[in-house]
Amino acid sequence: MELNRHIERSVARHIALTERFYYHPEQRISDLAASLGVDRNTVLSDIAALTSLLGTSIEGQERTRGRVSVRFARNCTLLELIQRVYGESNLLLLCNAYLAHEVDIAAFAGRLGLSISAAYALNRRAVALLTAMGGTVRKCRLIADETRFRYIAILIRTALGFRPPALRAHLVAVNRIISEFERRFGFPLTDLDRSFLRAAMGLTLERGRYALDAWFLEATADIPAHAFFEFEVDIDGRSISHEEALFLGAMAACVTAKNRVAGRDALARWIDASPWFARLAESMAERFGAKVCATDLFRASLRRLYLFERIGAAATAFTQDRPVADAYRDVYDDSRTIMDTWKRDLPGPGTEANADLIAQFVLQITPLIDRRPAPPRFLCAVVTLSELNRLTISYAVTRRFSGTGQVVEGAFTDIASACAALDSAKDADDGALTIVIVDREYPTGEPTELGGHRIISASVVSGTDALAERIDRALSGAGA
Repeated sequence: MELNRHIERSVARHIALTERFYYHPEQRISDLAASLGVDRNTVLSDIAALTSLLGTSIEGQERTRGRVSVRFARNCTLLELIQRVYGESNLLLLCNAYLAHEVDIAAFAGRLGLSISAAYALNRRAVALLTAMGGTVRKCRLIADETRFRYIAILIRTALGFRPPALRAHLVAVNRIISEFERRFGFPLTDLDRSFLRAAMGLTLERGRYALDAWFLEATADIPAHAFFEFEVDIDGRSISHEEALFLGAMAACVTAKNRVAGRDALARWIDASPWFARLAESMAERFGAKVCATDLFRASLRRLYLFERIGAAATAFTQDRPVADAYRDVYDDSRTIMDTWKRDLPGPGTEANADLIAQFVLQITPLIDRRPAPPRFLCAVVTLSELNRLTISYAVTRRFSGTGQVVEGAFTDIASACAALDSAKDADDGALTIVIVDREYPTGEPTELGGHRIISASVVSGTDALAERIDRALSGAGA
């Protein structure tokens, strides 16, 4: 679900500014205005409001000659900052209230200092958002089947960083389970992944007495839960029922799907064995060709799309509002037609595939069908916490820069190890330039150059063209 499309425009702009300053503390005011679609004065007003909100987390701020810089404290994570900004959204606060009880609009208006007319206008937007996530509002109460209710709660609570009493009471035990999961997972989780799993476990504690829906239990009946929780799951001595174990296994699978994607993994084997996935893969192969669909990147991206649609969890996916470029619009349209046709026969709620998930899928696979020419020879290493993002960036480099760009094998979780790998690789190809590509999901204040290696940041959701532009600039010496 793309939250920023629904929340207040000012909050959405503050989210965008937080992300921009977090990765690149110094920005041109004109660039910010253009990217946000507002004038210069609005940008400056937004920056003032943002720095006032996040003041305790800001180490320095400066404005000079058309530029502005905002530097966040090193001990602040991007997720913490964004959750604080989302906390300014009256819309999300109202949606969170719907998760707890029947909402009294007049009382809510009084608590936030809103006029009654403004509160009712806000309520109409909250109803629209909750409906888009699969719920219904009747007489100021959220109506949704149990599984849908939990999906809505995961998205809203993760965005706000909200922890209900049941979760706060067992937070130490929940964090221990997540740490154990991470250890067995064999790859570090992002802050967003951990927050996502906390929200899921909080719902198991809070709502374990409510039965999950038959369509969800059917979809997850044979999910290899042992691949995610290879130990007896209990929270502070409180045993988890089989149904709740399936729910936690499915939510862990959502995290796994964007990180561990190799065909040998238990989740991948489970998905590949599904006749529903086989049917979907066959339809995709008819459109994109068997060779493209057999690549690791395509199958990994399709597995993730399949999983979220199969268990009806599209509302929990934190997609970003990045439009598909016109050059790939036909890919999006064809993918959506295939998904809608496939989903009409799929057991479970809903007959249309999620547009945001399909857009994300297309952005992931564009390196396989990139249509631009390539520049000079170079080596690069990718720093990321996500195996799927590493594959996407690697394919973007090798396909977009076919014959000239080469990616060093292996996943690197820090810049220093990536530079060391490039040093070794350059011994065999001394004439090549070297670049470290840092995934923006990985929180770091990276330099622009280290040991002779250019360092750039990249975002998978920004698409191949944006990554290619950054590489072109690095190769030309124009900086990241």
